[in-house]
Amino acid sequence: ISSYTIDNKQNVLEEYQLLKETIYDSLTDIEKQYVEEFMQRLNSTTIFDGKKCLCHNDFSCNHLLLDDENRLCGVIDFGDSGIIDEYCDFIYLLEDSEEEIGVSFGEDILRLYGNIDISKAKEYQDVVEQYYPIETIVYGIKNNRPDFIEKGRKEIYIRTRKDEKLRK
Repeated sequence: ISSYTIDNKQNVLEEYQLLKETIYDSLTDIEKQYVEEFMQRLNSTTIFDGKKCLCHNDFSCNHLLLDDENRLCGVIDFGDSGIIDEYCDFIYLLEDSEEEIGVSFGEDILRLYGNIDISKAKEYQDVVEQYYPIETIVYGIKNNRPDFIEKGRKEIYIRTRKDEKLRK
């Protein structure tokens, strides 16, 4: 079973090291600040220290099969499944995006589980969401895709501007 265990925090730490060894010095001060603030958050959170369990690891509305009466009749695509943090399966269901049904749907699913701390699941989702631009940059580095590096860098600026507007 240990070969199926996924350590998201360790993966991020390794990706941070890759970033430092490759393009970190060419990042702007704003980009570096975003990365460092995320790393501080990652190192201070205990959200990854909880229970590990078998998770789909890509659980989203796209993987739910509904019958003609809109009842759940199946779940597909277990290719990324593994032993991982118990909140991992809820990150997409708690997203408020066009691809997903909305946060309230995700909360309803969490309530059906019965023993999941919704606030911790939301924190997990928030940490993963904050990491998205960095993850995109790292994907670009690993796959020699400058377009992904640029996309991640642009996303950092979009998020930084939103934060500035919220503080005013």
